[in-house]
Amino acid sequence: MRYLRMLTNSVAAALLATSYLLVLVLQLNPSLPLETSKLLLEGNPTKDTVATVVFTQAWALEQQGKGDEALPNWERLATEFPMSVYAPDALIRVGDARTKSEKLDEAVEAYTALVKGF
Repeated sequence: MRYLRMLTNSVAAALLATSYLLVLVLQLNPSLPLETSKLLLEGNPTKDTVATVVFTQAWALEQQGKGDEALPNWERLATEFPMSVYAPDALIRVGDARTKSEKLDEAVEAYTALVKGF
């Protein structure tokens, strides 16, 4: 029984390491197709893995100059993963996008949520 637990832990650690390595590669090479990151969402990923993938997708789109396409990912991070380490950055980006599009009430909401988080 002990060996089965060790094997399970080893497999879980390998999957986690693989996912973080893929995220790192995507962050260093934002021009890679984003479909690669969707592989991490197959199966039953943890909330941290999903938040990391969503952040990486948003960040890569921003690096490619596709800020409008990245906005839904930033919004998803802010709403679905408010306790994530990526949430503050997402709220800033959402607030900035709302300010840029002159939706000032929505921008204030995003910035207020950011301040309340601290």
